[in-house]
Amino acid sequence: MEGQEGIAQRVADSITQHTLTQAEFAAQIGLTQEELSTSLRGLRAFSSVELVQLAEVLKVDAYWLITGRPDPYRLRFTARHDVDHAPPQAEHVVRHQVPPGNGGVTG
Repeated sequence: MEGQEGIAQRVADSITQHTLTQAEFAAQIGLTQEELSTSLRGLRAFSSVELVQLAEVLKVDAYWLITGRPDPYRLRFTARHDVDHAPPQAEHVVRHQVPPGNGGVTG
């Protein structure tokens, strides 16, 4: 599904995942319910500003909304569980660098 029809279908699918009516949704992006309905039927193209507003309100990626594909340049962060933990060898080294007790101070 390409072009305006594809965009309209992705918008319609995303709207159904929200609890807003079409009229409420249209008002949030500055359209009348009739303009939104016409766009969802593929008879009116969404403007670039409307597409950005749609993406924000729907909490979806604008690139996906337009193309149907994930943004290849979007930054993705992955948590690494071993970042906050020193490997067992490092714990061993640290334990032996600081003498127990008074921290190596004699006197």
